[in-house]
Amino acid sequence: GLAPALLLLPCTILLEIVAGSLLAVGRRYAWISAFILAAFTLATNFYFHRFWELSGLVGDLELSLFFKNLSITGALLFVGAGLLRK
Repeated sequence: GLAPALLLLPCTILLEIVAGSLLAVGRRYAWISAFILAAFTLATNFYFHRFWELSGLVGDLELSLFFKNLSITGALLFVGAGLLRK
């Protein structure tokens, strides 16, 4: 449903592959990748999983996905803070 999907999809894939790879390698500035991925996950979470606008089973599913992504964001922040401290 995004208007410039042909532009946003490759950018999203590139961001996730590059930032995820930098985070997995764990070099000097890997904490930046963790914070970028956390911000991206949180932003897309609020955009795509709008459970407050839905009801029934679909609303329940979106609520579950929302909190799953929120926990991933928290984990990325935790890892980023740990890497920043090194």
